Amino acid sequence: MTQRRLWTKLEDRYIREHWPQMSDAEIGLHLGRTMPAVRQRRVRMEYVTDALEPVLGAIMPETPDADDTRWQPTEAIPGSPEKVAVLAYRLAEGLPLWHPGDWSQDDCVQGDEW
Repeated sequence: MTQRRLWTKLEDRYIREHWPQMSDAEIGLHLGRTMPAVRQRRVRMEYVTDALEPVLGAIMPETPDADDTRWQPTEAIPGSPEKVAVLAYRLAEGLPLWHPGDWSQDDCVQGDEW
C-alpha cells in the first residue's frame, strides 16, 4: 500500500490562491499531486464548485443600495400575474428577483387568490 503524503500549508495556500482560475488538474501538476487528490483537498477546504453558481449569479445579483428606487418590495400575491410581471422586470433590470419585503405565502390570508 502506498503511503499518503500529508498536505502542507503552502499547498493549501496555493490551492486557495489559484482555484478556480486554474483547474484541479493544473494545480495538481504544479504541486505534484493527482487531480482527484487536489479536488478532494479543495472540497475538504470548502472550496467546492457549485454547478449552479453561474445561474445563481444571473438571478441573484448583489443586493442594490437602499436608495435604488428600481428595487422595491411588492404586495403582489406570490404566483399571481402581477408578481410574475414584477419578477420579469427585476430580471430585465439585473436586480435580485426576490426582495425581503415582498409578500410571501405566510403573508397571505385565507381567501386570497393564488
